[in-house]
Amino acid sequence: MTHPKPQKRKRTDLQRAKRLAWDAFSLYVRTEECIKTTGSAEYGQCFTCDEVKPFSELDAGHFIGGRKGENLFDRRGVHIQCRRCNRFLHGNLVLYTVRMQRKYGPQIVDELQAQSVKVTHYKIADYQGIATDCKRKLAELIK
Repeated sequence: MTHPKPQKRKRTDLQRAKRLAWDAFSLYVRTEECIKTTGSAEYGQCFTCDEVKPFSELDAGHFIGGRKGENLFDRRGVHIQCRRCNRFLHGNLVLYTVRMQRKYGPQIVDELQAQSVKVTHYKIADYQGIATDCKRKLAELIK
């Protein structure tokens, strides 16, 4: 007996806008940090384990997990991570916390944690603005 394939749900306009904003934000974060850590947009140093990896093997990893709320696009809480740290070690949070404390201090870490419980309702125009801003910043970065 064969089972029918489940129907894929169509994404809403809001979901598509969020995806485009995240793609632009992630590309900007990864490119910026690759250049800062290695001097090249081709390779970057993982924020948590310090390994240098090719751009294609790097993620934009969140200090505070979750795909909603104010932390999703807060640049202070998103850094490049190798896939091992971000995906398989679920953010490598012990090292991530140590690095965040060193880089920003406890006040910013506390602020990001407090902001993680706030509910933020983005509109399509908000996501479009984020995407546009990130694309502009990326163009300036790679001039």
